Amino acid sequence: MSLIIAPYNDAMRLGQGFNSYTQQICIDDAVVIDPDRFDNSVTNDGFTTGELRYGIGARAVDDDEYEDNDEEEEENKFQPQSQVSDGISTARLARLKISNARGATRELSKSGPSQIVSYTSREITDEMNISSSLPIKYGAIGGSGKGSFVDLDKFKESDLNIFISVKVINQSINIKDALVFQGLPSVNAETFRSVFGDCFISGFLEGGEFNALVSMKVLDKDKRAIVKTEAEIALSVGATDIKAIAKDGIDMSNLWSQTDTTIQVGWSGGGHIKPADQPWTIQTLMETAAKFPDLVASTSQRTYAILTKYETLQSYMALKPPDLKPLYYENAAIFTNSLLDAYMDYKNIYSTLGTHLFDIHAGTKEFVGCPSEAEDFAKTDTLSPITDERPFEATIEGLDLARRACRFQMVKIGREVGIIEEHPDYAADEKRLEAIQSTTIFRERLPRVKDKGEVPYLTKGP
Repeated sequence: MSLIIAPYNDAMRLGQGFNSYTQQICIDDAVVIDPDRFDNSVTNDGFTTGELRYGIGARAVDDDEYEDNDEEEEENKFQPQSQVSDGISTARLARLKISNARGATRELSKSGPSQIVSYTSREITDEMNISSSLPIKYGAIGGSGKGSFVDLDKFKESDLNIFISVKVINQSINIKDALVFQGLPSVNAETFRSVFGDCFISGFLEGGEFNALVSMKVLDKDKRAIVKTEAEIALSVGATDIKAIAKDGIDMSNLWSQTDTTIQVGWSGGGHIKPADQPWTIQTLMETAAKFPDLVASTSQRTYAILTKYETLQSYMALKPPDLKPLYYENAAIFTNSLLDAYMDYKNIYSTLGTHLFDIHAGTKEFVGCPSEAEDFAKTDTLSPITDERPFEATIEGLDLARRACRFQMVKIGREVGIIEEHPDYAADEKRLEAIQSTTIFRERLPRVKDKGEVPYLTKGP
């Protein structure tokens, strides 16, 4: 069974409640370690969770305090190293465990972390483990809490979007203790999900993550296939390919001469991954991706929170509200992905309509056809029904009404996300009416606009 994870942010704490659908933090200490149970030993040396936490969080002391001058160790120096190395290591850790937990933790980490490194390229929201409801609610993809590095408008307008991701997980100690759910008498079945969520934060993954989105808008549409081929070669995602391309380089003349290229980068861990005065280019991008795992080995940070369902706790099954039903967001996630696609389409339409209004007022564009050609047009009182397929009138008023209708469609999508959050079973209900109109139908209703033959300020006067 694969881990359920969510992008880490500094507000996360162990034991917090969490909503895996909206990726929102809920109440603190929803789950705590059982005080009546013994701590589990989580290493072969007998270290427990409490000792390791103390070692990590304790105040740093001078290195002299970590020196062990025990006579037994001095005697072992004269014995063959192959016979006593394991014994010395175990004995040293045992003594440090008793005298100084932080020193013991440092000893455990001296061997350096082993790493799990993956180079991938796939659909952006899937790869970043970001819920689709997050960008719908907040208009940005920034699941790690450090702000948005992806411009949704640029992403939608581009002809080619290549997403590069390098994920590095430093192997860490797996903490597993007896946990207890802390219910509240004032929380009933109706308010439970808003207070506790559907899962809790049970751990963290440490390492680093490098994400880059290369958006290309091809200027010459006839060369789109050539540009796509060169881009796929230049941005290969295998570890060997990245290092080879970063070293040797390839012919990328069409990538720069035939495209409007935007590179958006975000990373966590690794420290300073490139000089501050060096701009982001495709060459720089691939070089950084190649060396990123080595940087994370020395400078890592928390990248993801590990989520666990409440239903795995015996105490939760005994203390939860009796009429509370489990919520399964797996089908809801598929449904919300389609809502995100519609939301991005409507956001792009809204921006385009605003540009058309500005250009028509400036006199650089005009409507196509006569406004009176159609017999019936959409009105203010027909914005709500999604079955209304009447066109918007080819006038300033009609264009402004279309922009308003587009805005309300985005509001409806946000409202739909809230409904699915409370009733995820609605996502699999085939008989339920659609809440929004298809973007394909909505585009067909929009008035057509074209460039004027002559720009007004270039026209000769009488």
